[in-house]
Amino acid sequence: MVKSLGLKAFQTAVWIGNILAPTLTAKTTFKLFCTPTRSRSLSQKETAMTQRAEQRLSAARAMDVAYRKGPYFDDAGHDQTHDAPKDETLRYYVFEPETVTADTKTVVLLHGWTGKSAFMLGFVGPLLAKNFRVLAADLPAHGGSSARQLHLPKAVNALSELHQQTGPWHGIISHSFGSAVACVLASGFIPSFAKVPLQRLVLIAAPHSMQWIFHGFGRAIGLNGRTQKLFDDLVRPLAGRALAEFESANMLQQSAVPTLLLHAPDDKEVPFSGAEFMADANETVSLLPLPGLGHRRILYAAATIRAATGFISDTANVPSGVTAD
Repeated sequence: MVKSLGLKAFQTAVWIGNILAPTLTAKTTFKLFCTPTRSRSLSQKETAMTQRAEQRLSAARAMDVAYRKGPYFDDAGHDQTHDAPKDETLRYYVFEPETVTADTKTVVLLHGWTGKSAFMLGFVGPLLAKNFRVLAADLPAHGGSSARQLHLPKAVNALSELHQQTGPWHGIISHSFGSAVACVLASGFIPSFAKVPLQRLVLIAAPHSMQWIFHGFGRAIGLNGRTQKLFDDLVRPLAGRALAEFESANMLQQSAVPTLLLHAPDDKEVPFSGAEFMADANETVSLLPLPGLGHRRILYAAATIRAATGFISDTANVPSGVTAD
């Protein structure tokens, strides 16, 4: 994100902005923070897998759902964008099992930051084999969806519209930032968006705290305490809540949806300790450590796919005896 601008030059500009124009600096860096860019190149194996997945996407039914810009809350906590035109679109792909019956249920796949739906397609075959319909969505500003920027309320807005048109949903399998979106959807945590009823939730390498992410970004670019607070305060008009409230453990408590956390202890991007904290949220949340799979390899591992699809389709708790390959 910042690397392409030249980190040291950018940090110098932020240092000056902290002193001379903290409000402008907070707003400018927040816009940058919300602009996804390709932050890393894929490995040869990941590239080959993604190419195969994108070929499979061509066999799916590509659909777009329109949603309004927003939300944007005033000081009284009222969403001012209810009447805004639906001029943004969310791209999603529909995979149907060979035989659709009255018992066919829908599972939604949500990728992470700078990802795309193709990264989640390892789950499609096993889910179809269990007679699930699968929707793989490109989050706003990713893949085939419109928009140039993304933040958590915008994603919830778009996915809530998708649920209205394609629900009910049986479950969600999500990765990284997509898991934060799933937690908000399942809990109805953002005012003006109803809770999405779910029977199962699988969170892979999920962040435990939005504040942790924001403050990590602030430290990386050199925001001082005053500018960081101004930066954090930009969340409330968008989400109707303060940044500090966006703790995944709180949302899981509110949702009470049976939830499986899949996380690698060696994850260097999202700490495993956060998953341990979330696992204490309530008795319906279980953690399955998958050692050696990092933050992104975990998506493609057979152990992850077995555990996730088994939990989604089973009425029991965490599948036992699952280890990383």
